[in-house]
Amino acid sequence: MDAALARFLTEMGPRWAQDVVGNGDRVFDFYEADHRAQMAKGPSHQPPFTISYGTDERQQVDIYLPLEFDPKHARVILFVHGGAFIRGERNRTPFVYSNVCRDLCRHGFIVANAGYRLAPQAAYPEGARDVASATIATQAALGEQQIPFERFFLMGHSAGGTHCATALFDPIVQATHPSLRQSVSGLIMVSPRLAADNDPRNPNAAPVKAYFGEDASAFAARSPLTHLKAALAQSAERRLPIFLAMAEYENPLLQDYADQIKQHTDYHFYPVHNHMSIIAQMDSAESPLGEAISNFCRA
Repeated sequence: MDAALARFLTEMGPRWAQDVVGNGDRVFDFYEADHRAQMAKGPSHQPPFTISYGTDERQQVDIYLPLEFDPKHARVILFVHGGAFIRGERNRTPFVYSNVCRDLCRHGFIVANAGYRLAPQAAYPEGARDVASATIATQAALGEQQIPFERFFLMGHSAGGTHCATALFDPIVQATHPSLRQSVSGLIMVSPRLAADNDPRNPNAAPVKAYFGEDASAFAARSPLTHLKAALAQSAERRLPIFLAMAEYENPLLQDYADQIKQHTDYHFYPVHNHMSIIAQMDSAESPLGEAISNFCRA
């Protein structure tokens, strides 16, 4: 790891949870020069095109096609950003979260960068329903463009991971999108929030209530962890393959929830990194996460 990066992350890590929003902005600012340098080396993709899957301005998806890919064996990854359910957008800066798309395009993947409606206007389970609708719309758009694909994966960071897991495993969402699970080959979660809680240690307890509701007695039934545990109890042959990545310095409690299922996943742990650098590292000079995701999807 570059000395300047190592120093920045080492200093940031122990104080990450003291200001998760402000420190997230500092992480993005730090990586901007690295992202610019990677982009200066040349594009990894064709000019992206945007589709809409609803009437809200956030219900849009940017689709990135790599410069070269084998359409007979193409793999698609739909990425869903985080933001504690109440903030964030698919293009948070000119470099983030398109960095995820640029990185994965370099590995030959078609990548869709999805937006979704936020709480409290769109409370549980609407974020997950948006992910399901975005998936179906992206698959249809690729079909209309006559771009065949062999596999389709959902990938979410933080609250985006929550929405992806809910879309695939929560019975309430399955009732409105019964064919979604059969159209997805795997789930990729990076630093996901797998359980709703109002724990005072959670710096995002208020946003959690804004999305999941004020009734804490409903949290377990609405948490993707509950439904993931049920799905992972199935025989290995019937399980959906799951990739799970966590940073050393996570938002409080996230690692505790991940620990409950990690033994059933393709689990990756990134020392020194924090909740935002784990995703900001993509399309930088050092991006082990992109390589790991590529290996998972091609396995």
